[in-house]
Amino acid sequence: MGPVEETGFYAYALDGAKRKVLTVASNPGHCLWSGIVPPERAGRVVTRLMAPDMWSGWGIRTLSARHPSYNPYSYQCGSVWPHDNAIIALGFKRYGYAAEAACIARDVSEAASHFLLNQLPELYAGGLGGRLRFHAAAGDPRPSA
Repeated sequence: MGPVEETGFYAYALDGAKRKVLTVASNPGHCLWSGIVPPERAGRVVTRLMAPDMWSGWGIRTLSARHPSYNPYSYQCGSVWPHDNAIIALGFKRYGYAAEAACIARDVSEAASHFLLNQLPELYAGGLGGRLRFHAAAGDPRPSA
């Protein structure tokens, strides 16, 4: 996974010819958690992961909603993984993005309230919906649609 200057994000993988695959996925959040992102790039990663195509209102999706393979009910093609979001939130915090980390924690915790006994499943649908509009309060770093 390497930086892509045109997008300010990271390539998802290399194809068979060693060309960068420019799919936007949640994986660069893991790079923040591990500390391998240079500090001057961290803000671009945070901003990209909090963009409406990645932010479901219940957490960060595994795959951009703009990707042709996006399916919020698919295991790795757009669902929200609570453990993935925890890793990403720790990465945000590591680089000083505490407000964004708090948004993830708050919204994943709120999602838990919709499941039996408030227990989070391994993953849940990261579909597009009306949830985003509730985050339009001033100072809230979550996107509003």
